Amino acid sequence: MQHTVIKGFIQDYERTEKYDDNGFKIIVYLLKINNETYTLTMPHKAAIYFDKGLELVIRVNENNVVTGVLCPKKSFKWGETSGLKNEVDEQDYFELVEGEVIEKRRESFIVNRNTTGATTYLDNSRTVINYTIVLKDKTFRVVDSIGEKIKPATFVVALLKEDVGFVVKDVTNNKIYGKPRQDYLIAILLWVAFNVYMLYMFNTNRQDVFVSFSSVMWIGNIFFGIAFLFSFSGFLSKRKSLKLFKTMINNKS
Repeated sequence: MQHTVIKGFIQDYERTEKYDDNGFKIIVYLLKINNETYTLTMPHKAAIYFDKGLELVIRVNENNVVTGVLCPKKSFKWGETSGLKNEVDEQDYFELVEGEVIEKRRESFIVNRNTTGATTYLDNSRTVINYTIVLKDKTFRVVDSIGEKIKPATFVVALLKEDVGFVVKDVTNNKIYGKPRQDYLIAILLWVAFNVYMLYMFNTNRQDVFVSFSSVMWIGNIFFGIAFLFSFSGFLSKRKSLKLFKTMINNKS
C-alpha cells in the first residue's frame, strides 16, 4: 500500500472517543491539513490533544488514514514514524510567543534526588524555584534566573519548547534574558590553578601533606573536568537557543 508523508498545520479537527470491536477505548481524530481531511485512530492511553494551528508531520495511506504522526512542539509521536523526522527542522520544536505580561507567579517545587539510604524524604529532596508568566493568549514557565527579571505590564517575546521559556526578550526595556554565561572560563581557571598548586607541592617535596598525592591529583582533575564539561555544555546549549531565537524573530519580521 502506498504511503505519503505530509507536513502542515491543523486547520480544523474533530475528536471522538469510542470503543473498538474488542472493547478497547480509542480516540478518533478527523484532521484537516492542507485542505484535506485525514483520519487518525489511536489508543485512548495516548492521551494527546491536538489544537488548531498545531504543526504535524503525518504518514497517510491511499485512503487518507494516518498510520504515523509526529508532533514536534508536543514531543509526541505514534505509529510508523520512520523518516518523519527528516521533514522536521529544529525550529519546528519551538514556538515564538509575544504579548504583555499580565501576571507573574513565583512557584516552588520539591524535587526528589532519588537517593537511597536511611535518610528522611527532606534529606533526599531539593527545592526548585520557577516562575509562571501569564500573557493574554499564553502561559509558560521560566527558571528563576529569568523569571525574577521579568516585570508585569512589560511586552515580551519568548522562545518556548513545551511551554518552557528558554529565551525571553523584554521589548519594553530592550533586554534579553537567557543569554549564555561564560562560567566555563571560571572552571578552566580553577582547574589550571589546582594543577599549578599540585605541581608546586610536588616540586617542593611537600607531597606528604596529602594522605595520597596521586589520589588527590586524580580526584581533583576529575572533579574540575566534570565541572568544566557541565558549564561548557550549558554555555553551548544557551548559545544555540539564543541563535535560534534571533533566527525565528528575523524570519517573522
